[in-house]
Amino acid sequence: MKRCSARASLILMAVLLTGGWGAGWCQNRTIEEPQQVAAGTWKLVQADGIAPGAWVGKAVLRSTGSDGGSWTPELVLRILNRDRGMLVDIPSQRMFSYPIDTFTLSRDRLTFLLDAAGPGQELAFTGTFSSSFRQQGSAVTGGIVGTIQAASWRGSFYLQRAVEPKAPGEIAVDLPVGRQSEAVFLPGTLTIPGETDTFTPEKGLDVPLLVLVSGSGKADRNGNNRDVPGRNDVLALLAREMRNRGVATLRYDRRGTGEAYLLEKPGTSTSIDTHAHDLARILELGRQWVGGGRLLVAGMHEGAWIAAAALRSFKYPDEIVDGFAVLDSSGEPPMEALDSSLMALGNELHALGMQAARNLVAGQPLPALPEVLADFFAPSRLTWLASWLAFDPVRDIADCGVPVLFVRGTEDMQVSEDQFARLCAARPSAPRRFIPGMNYLLKKVENEEQNYDAFVNPAYPVHPLLADLLASWVKVTPEPEGLLLP
Repeated sequence: MKRCSARASLILMAVLLTGGWGAGWCQNRTIEEPQQVAAGTWKLVQADGIAPGAWVGKAVLRSTGSDGGSWTPELVLRILNRDRGMLVDIPSQRMFSYPIDTFTLSRDRLTFLLDAAGPGQELAFTGTFSSSFRQQGSAVTGGIVGTIQAASWRGSFYLQRAVEPKAPGEIAVDLPVGRQSEAVFLPGTLTIPGETDTFTPEKGLDVPLLVLVSGSGKADRNGNNRDVPGRNDVLALLAREMRNRGVATLRYDRRGTGEAYLLEKPGTSTSIDTHAHDLARILELGRQWVGGGRLLVAGMHEGAWIAAAALRSFKYPDEIVDGFAVLDSSGEPPMEALDSSLMALGNELHALGMQAARNLVAGQPLPALPEVLADFFAPSRLTWLASWLAFDPVRDIADCGVPVLFVRGTEDMQVSEDQFARLCAARPSAPRRFIPGMNYLLKKVENEEQNYDAFVNPAYPVHPLLADLLASWVKVTPEPEGLLLP
């Protein structure tokens, strides 16, 4: 393994605490190209103006420099409902659901700034709707056509309205989570078994419901992190596997992720307390949907911590939730992870960084910090950081008040056996199950290269033994064969 520099070590520390891949990603590795990165099978539809939905097309860009290079990527622009903004896919760059912070939108015109390449390299898109636009060889008319400008690129683009076949049983839902008079809704996906694709809250569900909480950092309801190239689709795949086993699932975009990205200001992070509040409201809603039926929650990685905190917020959690699955999560508190990471910076910076962390948690002023630490303790992140560093996953899971199932894959290279065992010690009588061949992302892998490739490639399936185990636990039936016991 290559030794990370001091600066890179601090960056890695931030990645660890904000939801990256773990220390293994500091290694020099050649990751296989994704086998499946296309946005999907799109069907063009007639449009009479710019409106929410998916728009697909292409950009044609030429360099203004002496090299005279060109670039013609396919584009997918998702204009979101409820004034939630826009997301962009560029599949050839393995970029999916990239959030657009600067945009204007009307029925006839749109502009947006794609800043994925960094400061000074923003691509400025300006487009108008043309009712007569038609791709060569297509009978579908109506589209957005316009220009692109950047410091070193000039070009044009077109987009046409399109629909993508959705997975069976998937229903879009808006989940109210606001405090008191606050009107905040998180977008979610309810996946239900059977032939129906409709749902009314008044009628509710006649099957058990499993709420899925996404993992670390900016992971959205499908398990994809916009800061990681490619897709893994882990929670979308798990939802479909649970549907095949007669279990409904509800997954949602946390604040700052996916279609809820505008609920978090750029450069800030939502506190774990707020995430826990949101999940508590969702669990209360899920209880209404299932009535006297079974409602359970499963959290992967940081999602398990959020779920534990949400459960602790209830006076009587077992009246809301029937069980809690902890999937490949660590019992190491963030303060200890920070302490370990800072050691690579030398004694002086380590001591200063830990003093800043302790002061922050205690509500005291921070000491003067050098640049290498100031980035991590930036003012825009302090609310989140204080909540995060004060969190103790062992404490919250010990006190969550519902039956717990601990699950870990034998090929998890991010959460160590010791970190997992430490979390399990919070509930020593709770069952622990190990799934052979499952990695940190709950995918079935056969070797180390596949283990890493599964982070950016949705072709790898969720381990079927995990789906079988969760279904048996939700439905209170015998466990599947093939599990490893402690």
